[in-house]
Amino acid sequence: FSYFVLASFGSWHFVFFCILMDMKKLEKYYPIILAILSVGYSNYLWFSGNQLEGIYVGLWPVTILAFAIALRQRRKDAKKDDDGK
Repeated sequence: FSYFVLASFGSWHFVFFCILMDMKKLEKYYPIILAILSVGYSNYLWFSGNQLEGIYVGLWPVTILAFAIALRQRRKDAKKDDDGK
C-alpha cells in the first residue's frame, strides 16, 4: 500500500514509524493502527465542537476493519485455490 494513504490518516511521524517497522508486521497490523487513529481523530473532532464530523469519522474504523477482514479472507481463499490445483 502507499505511504501517501498513511500520510492522509496521520502525521509524518506515523509514516516514518511505518517505514521503520518490519513490513510483515505492518501488513498484519495496519488496519488496527488506522482504526485506532481514526477513533482518536473522531474523539478529537467531537470534543472540539465538530460533532457531525466526529460521527462521520467515527464510522471509519468499522469500514477499515471490514475491508481488512474481506481482503484477508479473499487472500486465504486464493491461497487455498492455488494449493488445491
